[in-house]
Amino acid sequence: MDKRTVAQCETIRTKISEERLFQITGLRLDPAFSLAKLLWIRQYQPAIYGRTHVLLQAGDYIAARLTGQFVTEQSIASRTMLLDVDRRCWSQELLDAFEIDVARLPHLLEPGTALGPILPQVAAALDLPVNALVVSGGGDQQCNAIGAGAVAPRSASIGIGAATAPSITIDRPILDPQMRIPCCCAAVPGRWELEPPIWTTGALLRWFRDQMGAEAVAAANRQKIDPYEVLTAEAAGVPLGSDGLVTLPYFVGAGAPAWDLLARGVLFGLSLSHTRAHVIRSLSSKAAMTISLMARRRRRGWGVGGSMAYICPPRCWRRFTVAMPSALSWGVMQRRQGATLGSPRLEIGTWRPGNLPVGSFRD
Repeated sequence: MDKRTVAQCETIRTKISEERLFQITGLRLDPAFSLAKLLWIRQYQPAIYGRTHVLLQAGDYIAARLTGQFVTEQSIASRTMLLDVDRRCWSQELLDAFEIDVARLPHLLEPGTALGPILPQVAAALDLPVNALVVSGGGDQQCNAIGAGAVAPRSASIGIGAATAPSITIDRPILDPQMRIPCCCAAVPGRWELEPPIWTTGALLRWFRDQMGAEAVAAANRQKIDPYEVLTAEAAGVPLGSDGLVTLPYFVGAGAPAWDLLARGVLFGLSLSHTRAHVIRSLSSKAAMTISLMARRRRRGWGVGGSMAYICPPRCWRRFTVAMPSALSWGVMQRRQGATLGSPRLEIGTWRPGNLPVGSFRD
């Protein structure tokens, strides 16, 4: 969500074309990915960059503290904009273009690789068994796909949070000729995924809660429930279409399929007859409609088929997501955190289709 690196994206564009960048990494040029952030640190915090021994993602740093090893796995690495997504290795072409020493990058592993036992001193400090095994995991949405059961090629999942990422598992890299849909490494070893990000979905409701939802928060505190339950209950009586109130959800720019860094959010069609409930419904429904649009694009133009997607929405979003028009069939998981189910299944090796629960579950 941090868009401070827009200027660094322009720097990247001067060194390599967007077409070539997409061909190598499967990613569209965007501040969300790590390369732009790395260039920002090098420009504005050169002393810190100069003292850096190795560049790690947050989870990789935790693994390093636990095991002493500087490693990352391919699904996370494929979101850095430095990985050759086809060969599943660091791109020497990009490292040379941006003067990054490969020695500063962690060693690449397949997802679910055992790193070894925890360091004895760490085990003692954390009161863990000395033989506790540390295993590489995967990206959040990639693990969400495993948790939802979408591990077979042509299967799909959708995880809804602050942002939303539909994910389609594929058995080979597929690069969209129009560069709308990113292609990344899946958390399933030897597989890839199409993951078109929608940057603001749940974040829209959070924005409303923080700026205009004080009464809902107070009511939720009295009832000891989630404030979003109060907000979405308030919106439940508003008809589909929000009586003409339309949201453009680009509060931090547009992700897939438009990819417009300068796009901004809009509430269009406000009238004196609209209420708070209309605004909440419009913000919420726009996320469902955007997901539906992605599903229809998947069937028509992404080069993959399939007929089923497992969606993992927070409970307060289900009344909107299950009613959305779509070209797909949907199975709604009632488990709120698909990624927390998928990560351990990856790590203990039970991600294969015959071992995965799919469909509808109880919390």
